[in-house]
Amino acid sequence: MASDSVFLATRNSSIPAACRTFALTGDAKVSANAVRSHLLRSWELVVRVFNDADTAELWATAMVVRGAASLSSSRSQRADTTAVPLPESLLLPSFPAIDGTLLTVYTAGDQSVIDLADPASAAAFFMSLGRPACGREVVVRGLSLPPRPVTLCQDVGAPATSKRRRLATSVASAGVSSPLPATDHYDLPLRVPPTDSSLRGPIPHPVAADLRYALRRGNGGHRKRVAWAYGGGGGGRAGRSVQADRAARLPVATMSQAAQLPSRVDGDTLRLCRLLLRRQDVFLTGPPGCGKTYLVNQVVSALRDAGVAVTASGSSGVAAALVCGTTVHSWAGFCNGDADVLSPLDTVVNDVIPYAAKVRMCSAMVLVMDEVGTLSAAFMTRLDLVLRAVRRRSVPFGGLTLLVAGDFLQLAPPFGSYAFLADVWGLVFGNRAVILKTNWRQMRDPQMLGLLLRLRTGQHTDADMALLASRRTGVPPPNVVCLFCHTQDAIDKNEEELRLLPGPSVVFEAVDKVQDAPYLTLARASALLDGALKLPRVVSLRVGAVVAVPTSCLASQGVPCGTRGIIVCFRVVGRRRYPRVRFALPAGTSKVLDVTPIMGHVVALDGVKRAATRMQVPLVLAWASTIHSAQGWTLEEAAVDLTNAFAAGQALSGLSRTSTLGGLYLMGFDEDRIIVDDAALAFHESLVSM
Repeated sequence: MASDSVFLATRNSSIPAACRTFALTGDAKVSANAVRSHLLRSWELVVRVFNDADTAELWATAMVVRGAASLSSSRSQRADTTAVPLPESLLLPSFPAIDGTLLTVYTAGDQSVIDLADPASAAAFFMSLGRPACGREVVVRGLSLPPRPVTLCQDVGAPATSKRRRLATSVASAGVSSPLPATDHYDLPLRVPPTDSSLRGPIPHPVAADLRYALRRGNGGHRKRVAWAYGGGGGGRAGRSVQADRAARLPVATMSQAAQLPSRVDGDTLRLCRLLLRRQDVFLTGPPGCGKTYLVNQVVSALRDAGVAVTASGSSGVAAALVCGTTVHSWAGFCNGDADVLSPLDTVVNDVIPYAAKVRMCSAMVLVMDEVGTLSAAFMTRLDLVLRAVRRRSVPFGGLTLLVAGDFLQLAPPFGSYAFLADVWGLVFGNRAVILKTNWRQMRDPQMLGLLLRLRTGQHTDADMALLASRRTGVPPPNVVCLFCHTQDAIDKNEEELRLLPGPSVVFEAVDKVQDAPYLTLARASALLDGALKLPRVVSLRVGAVVAVPTSCLASQGVPCGTRGIIVCFRVVGRRRYPRVRFALPAGTSKVLDVTPIMGHVVALDGVKRAATRMQVPLVLAWASTIHSAQGWTLEEAAVDLTNAFAAGQALSGLSRTSTLGGLYLMGFDEDRIIVDDAALAFHESLVSM
């Protein structure tokens, strides 16, 4: 940058988004609207001018990194330094007129109100930033005034285009001059600026709607949003009609009776493959650690080698990653997650599910679903109806052959009833199942294996409780994954571990927006996004933090959902920072990626449009996790807290994550929290081995 360039830097200790740098002159000069919109938002800023871009950027971001400095201390800090000279091009900035928005300025004990819509007032403000009298830093805050009232003394015959007198007033003590000349008349009610004591309180976080509102204003009114829709082929109603016709002509794949399995296939893998090749739907079950997921992967590999089109999926992102597939929701084109289970069927089939998903459904011959225990009966029913409609077959699941694996005695569905209670389950599987009985995970520890088998059916003994009591610990060893029953407990543990790391924290705040849902406020939309998405509203990270990917957004780059890693540094791009993470992959390998924000959404009431969206970095702290999220994991060591277990099978699932009793550390335990669901137990006892 040229030496005569001028940069305006702003910062706020509570709001990272307020820490920005603007080029006021030079080739990189920003628009006056951008500067004005930033200053006039409902937050308090410390501002300063520099003639060096790097120095301005460091000053603006220093408060975010330290997280300790306050605005009140910034007001008290003054230094006798040479002022930054402002060029002549800055004396009269061309700010478009805006009525009812003012800027409160606190300078060296003087409080004044500046109207940025007035070129003279704006010029005086910017010139004052470069004067030694004002010190290094100036505190400003946007001051919004109500619309101009109609007074009784107003001239009725006056033209409608007459403008109000500009306002400039000072509330400083006597003897201190204001940087602007005072006026003798104003016809807007003046809101007295808050005192220094009132400014020390928490500053409300601005919402995204404030910025959009400010940018769309013009001469005192609102500007309509600019948007239009493409109505040609591929878009709008005509496009949907074309895609519906194409989907209706998709060929439906059928399995060949002449498929030949590789000669290497034997044992349970061969048994399952033969059943599936005869188009027999299979339910694969067994106790924890019996190798259900391993066997599923073997079957998928063997069938694909035989030329069968197999889709591998899981009930969650973690379960899908263990079978090298995707979630069943994503495969079926349920773009809105579980919301598509409740929306009208015609809406989901015609307006929600994309054409590519319909191609997948028609081209598949076998559908594999792992960890079916956490899928609800409502989801199974909806998947059946969707497959019938897309594949144009009136038989269960559109004639698709199913292999589902899971244990209903471990974790129950988060919402709704068990999948085996759906009517279509009885039509497809009845009471038949392939039951695995050999435990592989705890094979090296027969004592722990017997304990888990008795816990699974609620037949544990006093000796079992004494054995668990021997694993009691107050403080688990370092670098051991902690598993909790409730999400908040895991969050608290992660934040505790983050505070122990040296170095500054980098805060990433989500950007929430309301889309096609006029009935939603931004606050309500943020609350909906909190409950529907796995993207937190605020993520605080440091170098060395253990993190995990909560979604499958990085699967295309070789990092499945649930993969854990460590932040090695933060990459700076312009005014933004992005974490660089080294992810630990299977077989002892690793991969380093720069993680950038992604967008998630919640669906509107019509089941099609997006009600709200959230842009956030897809990372969560991962020193600790919930037992539900860890379903399917095999860990060498784990610290488990079962004090507040609340779901059927939750205690069993948490205790069975390790392969030996020596790797299990119990931070909390309550025997009364070992819950076995009577319906799930009766279902498993009624199963007949195929």
